[in-house]
Amino acid sequence: MSCLHQNVESLFSELIHSLERTFSLAEIMEVRSFLDYGEYGVALESLTGIIVEENKAIASNIFDAIEKLSSLMDIDNAEMRTSLRERVIFL
Repeated sequence: MSCLHQNVESLFSELIHSLERTFSLAEIMEVRSFLDYGEYGVALESLTGIIVEENKAIASNIFDAIEKLSSLMDIDNAEMRTSLRERVIFL
């Protein structure tokens, strides 16, 4: 496994742990199912989709982690970033 994949998996693991109070078990399992098969892009799309579609509030550190994952995976989706930014709450 490459260093990049290890970093992505590590960040996803931390991110999912951070979302355990925000996401339902079914939502977490949905994201993890994609990760189990190495479908990191689909996992990120699913995770962000859940946040936006379910109107979930996220802390700024979660937004930052998603941004970092997007950067590591070379995914640039301005629309997703804008939609997520609207969901950030500042504690």
